[in-house]
Amino acid sequence: MRSLFILGAMIAMLAATTLFAQDDYEPGPDNKLNSNLGFAMSSPVNPMARVTHFGWGFTYGAGYNLSRHHSLIGEVMWNRLYPTTQALAPIRVALNDRSIDGHGNLLGLTGNYRLQFQGKVMGAYFVVGAGMYYRDASLSK
Repeated sequence: MRSLFILGAMIAMLAATTLFAQDDYEPGPDNKLNSNLGFAMSSPVNPMARVTHFGWGFTYGAGYNLSRHHSLIGEVMWNRLYPTTQALAPIRVALNDRSIDGHGNLLGLTGNYRLQFQGKVMGAYFVVGAGMYYRDASLSK
């Protein structure tokens, strides 16, 4: 099933024509502000894949376009992760309770500088920044 999903995703990417999600971007006096919003589905890779399943969350960012190529952007990101049975096994054994479950939250606050080059069909951008990340985990019964 997973191979079929990957094959379908690859075919969809190859068959897609040029998309204009952010076409004709011309900063002017009326569009100095920028924003983004995204819903995230996360699939951890090793070594995290051994202790957590798929997760979900959101990202929101807003900023100011200094010029056509330069922007300052602040973002907040939140992601919820769920532990695997193997990760919970030692805790369940220690507490002698199989009903123990849990989740983790990852919160990030970042400030970024973006350098952007936009052509008629394609573009590129580079992002550099710094931020704070906070992670917590909780158990429930």
